[in-house]
Amino acid sequence: SGDPYVVNNTFTEVDGSVTNELTDLSLSGNTLTLTNPATGGNSVDLSGFVNTDSQTLSLSGTDLSISGGNTIDI
Repeated sequence: SGDPYVVNNTFTEVDGSVTNELTDLSLSGNTLTLTNPATGGNSVDLSGFVNTDSQTLSLSGTDLSISGGNTIDI
């Protein structure tokens, strides 16, 4: 049991690959960058996942509604 990456208080590579270790994640705008010291940066454009929900919330008195959905009395 315990951390599979620590053996006798030293760090040991256990999956057989030293090129799959992430060292940094960064988000700039809609671009997520994964930095790996062996392969350099790899970026993913997340813009296709932004603003995809066209539902809106509205409040009328104490009734909270979501378009195309339900209403609750808060």
